[in-house]
Amino acid sequence: MTYKISVIVPAYNEEKYLSTALDSLVNQSFHDFEVIIINDGSTDNTQAIIDKYTKKYPNFRGIYQDNSGVSSSRNKGIEEAKGDYLAFLDGDDTYVHEALENLYNSAKKHDADLVLGRMKIINIFESVVYVGPVKLSKMIDIDPLDKELIWTGSMCNKLFSRQKILETGLRVPNIKYDEDGTFVLSFALKCQKIVGCPHNIVIYHKRPFWKGYSVTQAINVEYINHHLEAYSAIEAMVKQAFKEKRDKIEDYKKEELSKKYSSYYDELCHRRIAILCNEFYRYFWKADSKSIKLINSSLNDVKLKISSKAWAKDVEKFKDLRIDNLIKSRTEMADSPIISIVINIPKITTDKLNFQLGSIYSQEFPAFEIIISSKLYNQVSDDFKNKENLKVLDEKSDDSLNLNHLSDEKYYGKTNFKNRAFLISKGEYILFIEDNVFFEPRALRQMYNSLQDPELDFVSLKMHRIKGDKLKEYPHQELAYSYRNTIENSIKSRFNYLDLYFSNKLIKAEYIKQESFKFTGDNAHDVAALYENSEFQKITDKYIFSHESEKTLLKSLKSKNKDVSAKINATLPYQKLIYYLVKFRRIFQATMKPLKNKFLNYFEKGYIKLLKKAPLRNRVFFCSVRADDKLLENISAVYESLSHSKIFISKMNPHSRKTRLKILYYLLTSKVIVTDDYLHYLRLVNLRKEQKIIQLWHACGAFKKFSLDCASANYEIETETHSQYSDVIVSSDNVRKYYSSAFGLDINKIKSLGVPRTDMFFNKTTEDMTQDLYQKYAALKNKKIILYAPTFREDDAGRRIPFETQINWEKLSDSLKKDEIFIIKKHPAMKEDLLEGENCKNILDLSSVSIYSLMFASNIMISDYSSVIFEYSLLNKPILFYCPDIEEYERDFYLKYPEDLPGEITYDSNELIENIRKSLINTNIEYLDNFKKQQMDACDGNSTERVVELIKKYLS
Repeated sequence: MTYKISVIVPAYNEEKYLSTALDSLVNQSFHDFEVIIINDGSTDNTQAIIDKYTKKYPNFRGIYQDNSGVSSSRNKGIEEAKGDYLAFLDGDDTYVHEALENLYNSAKKHDADLVLGRMKIINIFESVVYVGPVKLSKMIDIDPLDKELIWTGSMCNKLFSRQKILETGLRVPNIKYDEDGTFVLSFALKCQKIVGCPHNIVIYHKRPFWKGYSVTQAINVEYINHHLEAYSAIEAMVKQAFKEKRDKIEDYKKEELSKKYSSYYDELCHRRIAILCNEFYRYFWKADSKSIKLINSSLNDVKLKISSKAWAKDVEKFKDLRIDNLIKSRTEMADSPIISIVINIPKITTDKLNFQLGSIYSQEFPAFEIIISSKLYNQVSDDFKNKENLKVLDEKSDDSLNLNHLSDEKYYGKTNFKNRAFLISKGEYILFIEDNVFFEPRALRQMYNSLQDPELDFVSLKMHRIKGDKLKEYPHQELAYSYRNTIENSIKSRFNYLDLYFSNKLIKAEYIKQESFKFTGDNAHDVAALYENSEFQKITDKYIFSHESEKTLLKSLKSKNKDVSAKINATLPYQKLIYYLVKFRRIFQATMKPLKNKFLNYFEKGYIKLLKKAPLRNRVFFCSVRADDKLLENISAVYESLSHSKIFISKMNPHSRKTRLKILYYLLTSKVIVTDDYLHYLRLVNLRKEQKIIQLWHACGAFKKFSLDCASANYEIETETHSQYSDVIVSSDNVRKYYSSAFGLDINKIKSLGVPRTDMFFNKTTEDMTQDLYQKYAALKNKKIILYAPTFREDDAGRRIPFETQINWEKLSDSLKKDEIFIIKKHPAMKEDLLEGENCKNILDLSSVSIYSLMFASNIMISDYSSVIFEYSLLNKPILFYCPDIEEYERDFYLKYPEDLPGEITYDSNELIENIRKSLINTNIEYLDNFKKQQMDACDGNSTERVVELIKKYLS
């Protein structure tokens, strides 16, 4: 019997979770599939569960094999499968209800060899969707060499063509690490068509992290070697894929392909570094000496292969691991800790102490030392006693310590364990553990990262209670962390007196030294002093836990200091009452919010239906989301020039309910609508045929790809947003095809009427704005102005990231003559200081000044990937391009980059300085003519008038 899909489920000792996984298959909305369960030599009740399902469901098959590993199990499933497509599900994960249906529909609709959906991770704390698969899942044509595929190696959120697997003969490699990623990339490189499926597919169930604590070695040479074997295989496949592509293309495209290969190879190296760091090096204390040596040599190897710019990014990313100066031995790591952890718990059982130590040695932050009291050391397991970074300190006086310089015996007596531990500590930060707590693996890393803020003296983690496998709240902690998480001393919360513990606080050692902070032996008093006199941040995420009861923890909130004791006692009596009031409020809000939203959405739908029956007004509605309470540039020019009935609403997202209703009213009752950006309300309504929508897109020319032409575009959402446009106004006939493609519209709807805001380039406005600039900044008058106007940068997930110019500002400043000045005008989205604190008298950051004023006054302009070049070309002045990060820049372009640029491009600071000098001397701009003709030929000073006439025609 044949099936549309074969689902392969490898299972080894999965008796706790297998039934849940198989139930998720039984309950699929799609039914034409078989399930092949491979029992890989399980020694528990896994086989009994398999037998139960295979007897009950005829499409379930069970196969037993001696223990051979997950790769062997999957390959066995591939050989046994009868389906047109193959899916893979691990025995401890689950599919969502419509997973197979959505995957299959995407595969058939696009005749795809590989379909990629989304993944969700669930644990007792949170539910998180993986970012990489989300980006790919929105795409309907994924390049096999898309760099995002490098990071989405799981087999479980994908559907594979069985025919393609049979044709290629591919199998899952018989290795114990990274077998998924190797198979997926191997398969992807053989595919003709890869598509995304914009739905959640698989749920990865992450078990409570404390169940993974172990004192045994977790990292060994075999796993690292298997990773290196997988990487070598991937590297060879990618090299071959690019070679085959290079052999098929014209010579003039080969240089561009070489750049793409270099960028892709850097991404492979990023992944290799991430795995070596995150999966191996971070667990330094669980690795043997051979493993540590192999990790070091592997990281040094990839350092030689990756580009210097890409390596610098990883050095910054893994700053806490100091990968540019790797520590090579356990002794060296013990001698150079970043964090010192001091453990001196009054009463704790041996099991709990070793469980706590297990949580510390499982941290993703290896640069720590532990200083433990001699009394507790007797309870420490031999597995921890052998750790080089575990140091023992007697609770009583130790003559080996130099305490003579401590003047105040009251506070710094030789019996004060904290002071004595601090004296021998080597870390930049210190954590005192005096309670029965344990840590999530990211705890030290999170605290360290937070303390990179120079304003902070310490960070404090909110403690959570674990009862069985359930997460509970500590009411007093909930209050302490719900109010005024601030570093401002003047508004600190009284509820800080409910968090007078050291065990959840990482403190800068420098602060203790500079402030001569006194550990008195009275913990509550000392922590209260910390809260009162230092700057801090409270972290509410779930990183530190205890099994202790609320009552037990509160017992430690005692102080001999009368003032502190009084403040604690003043807070304790009503802390539970306030906590329950807060909790009731949250529950009430959580309950009412969906009901409220449901009502409002129902009301909005009725409101829309009612408005669609209302008469149309012969009115123009200008709607923008680009600024608050004012129209900008194109849309402003048209609004000011139109004398007919008109109204505008300009509000940046998100909108209040009142604004939504107001926009919907004018949208549904105005004959003409004019906008200049994405107007998401168009996805909510179908306008009447007699209504017209004019898109005055805020950019001009065709530079960076956008909307539907972006690889990460959500086709359905983009189409719904743009499909109702009557007209899209563009800057030239040549760019009409690009806007037609980006918006998914018939090219006849794209009209080259010109860009209204460019009209100012053809009248006296330029002179007026230049004079206004000189009046405000007199130092600019009679100077040759070099204008630098870069745009913002984003990471792979679309988040804004700082841009490092790599300009030698001092050298640039020295190169300028007395009558020359260099002005920086950042894109409004850029918040970073491009000068990086340097102060050069002839270099100014005037980002607050209008770009047009600076354009008109300047002699030359330097940009990178910004569309300001189109308007600047109208001024017939030289343009330079400075792109030091061209290899990493992710956006695709409509024009050939850099061949079609209207000026010279450089990637180096020294070359930029030379080109500036050349352009100031030789202002030949003949090459601009063709560029303007291609990109801006409809911009002649009459663009606004033409758009206004179009609107009048629709109103008549």
